[in-house]
Order: sequence, then C-alpha cells, then structure tokens
Amino acid sequence: MAVKTYNVTTVFEAPLNYVYRWCTDYREDDNLITGGLARRHFVEKTKKCVAWITHTSKDGREIENIRSVTLTPPNKWSVIGYGEEFNEVGTYVLKPLGKKKTQLKMKFVISYKSAEPEAKASWENRVSGNWLKYKAALERDYSEGRGPLD
Repeated sequence: MAVKTYNVTTVFEAPLNYVYRWCTDYREDDNLITGGLARRHFVEKTKKCVAWITHTSKDGREIENIRSVTLTPPNKWSVIGYGEEFNEVGTYVLKPLGKKKTQLKMKFVISYKSAEPEAKASWENRVSGNWLKYKAALERDYSEGRGPLD
C-alpha cells in the first residue's frame, strides 16, 4: 500500500464565516459546479457531521466510496473517505486574510490500495482546478447576496 500526501491552497474574496458555511453546505448536486459525474447519496447530515456514499463508474463497473465529514466551526472541517481503490484523510483550515478575504488550506493523506498513486503535481493540479470552479461559484453567490443555504 502506497501513501501520498497532497496539499492545495486557495483564497476566496469573501469573509471567513461565509466561506465556512458555503463550503460545508454539502448538497447532492455539488458535482455540477465542477462538471463531475459522481452521484451522492447522503446518509447523515447534522450540524456536526455529514456523511454520504459516492457512486461513480470506472471501466464499466460501479464504484462506491463512503465519505464522512466532521465539522468544527468556525474554521475547520475534516473528511475521512473509504473506497475500493484508496482511503483518504483530509483536513480543511480557513484563515482570515482581512475582513473579506479568506484562505483555505487543504491537506490530504491518501492510502492507495490497488490503484497506482497519482503523481503529486497531477493530483494537486486537478484538485486545484476543481477549487477554482468552487471559488468562482462561492464568490458569485457572495457578490449576489445569496447565502449558502439559499
């Protein structure tokens, strides 16, 4: 089993409390923001925990992954994921960079089971690309006065 650590950082033009609420308002259609094809089925959604099963297809077979997020307001959350090809532990930490600017640092430790580990630069570029799409959606919602729960 190979273990890899990946890091991604992004900065939002929105205050920390808004960014936290927006990023932790998990929805079944979140994949539409990034164009992903995975489907989510939530099994728990409370103020402290969000858990879901992700359904994807690979090489003609369906793969299910389980994700459990622990929420630690006002600025942290973590994810534990279990899947057929890898397990992951991720941490998310927000830091204010001013009244309307917030940094998000993410760290993921992935234990690959059967899959070949993804190269660090490839993984970080792919995930950074997804977060650029989340950033655009979050900042659009913020500038238009839409709250995370609207």
